[in-house]
Amino acid sequence: MRLVPLLTFLLSIASFTLSLCNGNLNVPCPENERQTLLMFKKDLNDSSNLLSSWVAEGDCCTWTGVACDNLTGHVRELHLAAYYDEVAGEYHRLGGKVNPSLLNLKHLTYLDLSYNDFGGRQFPSFLGSLKGLRYLNLSDARFDGTVPHQLGNLSSLRYLDLSGNYGSKVENLKWLSGLSQLKHLGMSWVDLTGASHWLQVNTLPSLLVELHLSGCELSHIPSGIANLTSLKVLDLSSNYFNSTIPQVNTLPSLLVELHLSFCELYHMPSGIANLTSLKVLDLSWNQFNSTIPQLSDNNFSGHLSDQLGIFKNLHRLDLSNNSISGLIPVSLGNLSRLEELIISNNLFEGVVSEAHFTNLTRLDTFYANENSLTLKTSPDWVPPFQLSLLSLSSWRLDPSQLPAWLQSQKHLLALNMSSTGISGTIPAWLWNISSVESQEMGYASIFVDLSRNQLSGEREGHFLEDGGFYMSLGLGFAFGFWIVLGSLLSNVPWSNAFSQFQNRIVKKFYAAIVERY
Repeated sequence: MRLVPLLTFLLSIASFTLSLCNGNLNVPCPENERQTLLMFKKDLNDSSNLLSSWVAEGDCCTWTGVACDNLTGHVRELHLAAYYDEVAGEYHRLGGKVNPSLLNLKHLTYLDLSYNDFGGRQFPSFLGSLKGLRYLNLSDARFDGTVPHQLGNLSSLRYLDLSGNYGSKVENLKWLSGLSQLKHLGMSWVDLTGASHWLQVNTLPSLLVELHLSGCELSHIPSGIANLTSLKVLDLSSNYFNSTIPQVNTLPSLLVELHLSFCELYHMPSGIANLTSLKVLDLSWNQFNSTIPQLSDNNFSGHLSDQLGIFKNLHRLDLSNNSISGLIPVSLGNLSRLEELIISNNLFEGVVSEAHFTNLTRLDTFYANENSLTLKTSPDWVPPFQLSLLSLSSWRLDPSQLPAWLQSQKHLLALNMSSTGISGTIPAWLWNISSVESQEMGYASIFVDLSRNQLSGEREGHFLEDGGFYMSLGLGFAFGFWIVLGSLLSNVPWSNAFSQFQNRIVKKFYAAIVERY
């Protein structure tokens, strides 16, 4: 007879446990924390009514942007970043003043106020007293003045982002040494000229995985970075390294991403070759106008060396908008993990053959416009890759006709072979190219630009009714880098065709590119 009460007790325990796991206890937030949030809201400008659910009565755990502990009801997280309205194309932001009443939220671990507009107010120094914070994001929120040293009291902090608060500065970085658990530090566009010497000593938290110091007025790579043995992502773009970066050999060897775009670099030292774990190396928008050294040592040869092939883990290589000259090394074909190759607007010359692509099985994007290069392939060549983007404008093709291997590309979304010297009749197979990706996204469209060539031929039937194949054979204009529209092969007016193309594909395609980069 005792078995029934025991089973009842066990079932009640199981039910209670399931409630805990599913967060179904519905414990309301404490009254003092609800009042704290209402006081906090009172000092905010909320013209977009982002906090319309924050009313005088009701459970604050159900309010927009508020997350509570399932067991106690205490407010744990405030997700109050600005909201971007894709339809209106604008941000809905909070403004006003950050009320110190937040100090009453003793259990707060997460605070995100990014992309709001606090009108150039000083950074709220009282945030340094929220000792339980593990995540603090104040990026692009229009705070101004000196970054408060009190933030160094947040010893539990794992994530700190102060980036994009233009006009802000740091007088010293000694307080960073108090953030021993920090893994992500974003201080891009914060003026560090008055505190750069602090970056030479062991002030940076040793557990850092990501460090973003873009646009910080740095003149050299801080030597203290050498001690960050866990560092995977380093962004030093938009700084001025006096034409060279001699300290690159001190960077952590396990670095996965290195961003050095817009750094006014004229030479690239051999130390980069030691970063064998790199997957992303961004050197775009620099001034490599003389020579590129061999990447394995300091032996300057005048051209991009065959040592390029040592970066076996590289996923993305962007050397665009420089003045790099010479041949494309055949060792490029050794980069078996390469997904995106962007070498547009350089002075490369010579022949690119099948050997350059031998092991590029993952290549998805090849953007190489405006180089004096010739692509030479055999008629029966089948590439190892499946491209979604291919842009070879201003190249030469050998033979001077559309490559038959394009028929093998089943994922193609955009093809640009304008000004490539191809001639003759447009092959019938070109009209049958379709993209698996575009079909899965609800449209069967790719874009092809063959303008400024000597091609002839026409499409039977109606342009837009036969599957949405978009082509340019005219002078055209640029829309991004993948779209050039001129005289369309259609009796449908140009503007109507472009409007339908834009409505059906451009927004989705642009979103995919932004996410990828």
